[in-house]
Amino acid sequence: MKIITKTIALLLLVLSGVVYADNAAGLAAINAGNYKLALQEFQEAANQGNIEATYNLALMYDRGLGVSENKQKAATFYQTAAKQGYTSAMLNLGTLYVNGVGISQDTERGIYWYQEAYKHGEKGKAAYAIGLIYYYGRGTQPNYSQSIKYFSLGANAGNSLSMEMLGTIYLNGQGVKPDYQQAYNYFYKAKILGDKDAEQGLAQLYAKLTPQQIQQLQNGTFKMSELNTTS
Repeated sequence: MKIITKTIALLLLVLSGVVYADNAAGLAAINAGNYKLALQEFQEAANQGNIEATYNLALMYDRGLGVSENKQKAATFYQTAAKQGYTSAMLNLGTLYVNGVGISQDTERGIYWYQEAYKHGEKGKAAYAIGLIYYYGRGTQPNYSQSIKYFSLGANAGNSLSMEMLGTIYLNGQGVKPDYQQAYNYFYKAKILGDKDAEQGLAQLYAKLTPQQIQQLQNGTFKMSELNTTS
């Protein structure tokens, strides 16, 4: 169930810090640890059409902060904010659709909202989320070609998780021929950006090679055609 845990960990974002009257009061209450008051402030602002407060209200129901966790209400508020162009709400709504949490499971609808988030500027996170859907076959058949397409879009947008997944794909030859140089390049870039899984990927790659071959990878001169492992 990697797609559920990894996607939600990525997309359940921090409370919005944009300052509006009652939204600001809600954020102040959050900082003071008064979730009940924050909920009231966000609700009042959301009733007045404040999009940031609507998103924050969705997060509180999503996480059960100051109120019993209620994924259905969270989905409703995410939808309201997403339809007004709030990209973080689009991402979280997409995740709820894909996982069927608080709303009927609908992978196509989930992809739609991820694509909307991508169009509105959340390119790295949205492309990564769609890539996971195709990689694991969540509500659809696994499709490595499609996953590579979206992970590549995510990587080009600077998303380290997409880079790490591309490293895994090239390491294992999933939908492509194994390419250890490509795998190294993506793992290394992701590692530089702080992705811990990329460090594990590099370790798996190095375990297949001799010290000389590892040096070739690091120099960018490794060729799969000359591969002659000792394993």
